[in-house]
Amino acid sequence: MTIYPSSAWAERAFCHKCGTNLYYHQLSSETYVLSLGLFQENPNLTFESQIFIDKKPDYYEFANDTVNLTQQQLF
Repeated sequence: MTIYPSSAWAERAFCHKCGTNLYYHQLSSETYVLSLGLFQENPNLTFESQIFIDKKPDYYEFANDTVNLTQQQLF
């Protein structure tokens, strides 16, 4: 795993062999945002929130209700 300081306020981690995105982390918080694709084998996970919801394409929609944060709300 490689951790990359992508800005003054956040870091990202990825696999240094294949490039797979592993997480995004805002340095001012203890929250790590993981790619949902990392958990394809676990059907018991609950999808609870989305970030950058104001940047999503119109056709992009999930079936269940989630907490939706815009870019402004996140920062």
